[in-house]
Amino acid sequence: MDREPEQFKHLGFAGIFKDGFKITFSKEQSIFSKILLAFILPFAILTMIQLELTSYLSLKIYDNHISVNDAWYDEPQHHQFKQKLVAEWIVFLVVNIAYLLIGILVFYLFSISSTTYTVACIYASKANSFKQVLRAATTKVWKRLAITFLWNLFIQIIYDVVASIFLAIALALAKSNHLRILGVILLIILAILFIIGFVYINVIWGMASVVSVLEDSRGLRAMKRSKGLLKGKMKVAIAIFVVFQIVLIGMQVGYSVLASIGGLGVRLGVGIVCFFVLLMMFLLGLVVETVLYIVCKSCHHEYIDQASLADILEGNVGRYDRVEEMGKGVQLEQPTV
Repeated sequence: MDREPEQFKHLGFAGIFKDGFKITFSKEQSIFSKILLAFILPFAILTMIQLELTSYLSLKIYDNHISVNDAWYDEPQHHQFKQKLVAEWIVFLVVNIAYLLIGILVFYLFSISSTTYTVACIYASKANSFKQVLRAATTKVWKRLAITFLWNLFIQIIYDVVASIFLAIALALAKSNHLRILGVILLIILAILFIIGFVYINVIWGMASVVSVLEDSRGLRAMKRSKGLLKGKMKVAIAIFVVFQIVLIGMQVGYSVLASIGGLGVRLGVGIVCFFVLLMMFLLGLVVETVLYIVCKSCHHEYIDQASLADILEGNVGRYDRVEEMGKGVQLEQPTV
């Protein structure tokens, strides 16, 4: 990057996006292309497969659940439908667990760690190769990131369960003849609060993921660190998250509309274009998140000079380089963190 460390604190929404675009299509584009093909593309494909299978299985489970309730308990059909229902639930759980273990914990987290590491290397003017990026993405950096992700997943599940309970109560009140108005008002308020909470949790997670890669923090500690860094730039971070969500929803709606009015060729062409754009938006989002991290550190007067950042990055893979070089009879100096 061609900016002085203290200049980053003045970057706003537009400046962060501008730097994000510049980095994504910089001379390191070949490494980003390899990250895209190695991690982001498989993650996107697995996500599409998981969504299709989950949707299909959900419909089958719903149909068989109705069939079980409609059949008499002592009829042979009741037992058959029940067996199908159990089998479908098992397949549903296996599909989603496999997606979590392979799609999320491998390809998704590798996408984050490799992209964040590459952006930091560009800022530190540190020459790197895709092999070095792979080392950083698959060593202790991944372990920190995985722990942070699992904590975030746990928080989101608890949040969704609690929110669902309150929304169910509000919905029940809305259906009541005597408390309908109160129920509707409560339902609207809870829906707004749920969206605000959802955005807040995801913004904290986005920054915590970068913290887990570039600092020796993980889990709740990384999230607390993320919350502290975002002070003063929370509105910018929320605006960035909302923009990417609007683009994502817009792409989905646009594809649905065009696919419904066009033939097979139109659907295929639009689908390929939308898929490619979504891949690039995902990569850009990871780059922008790293730029936002550097901006937040500058706002808190935690300036990162190129030399110190290079040492930190070297510390992520230095131990493995030292082992490799020692096998060749070469002694390396300990990296300074």
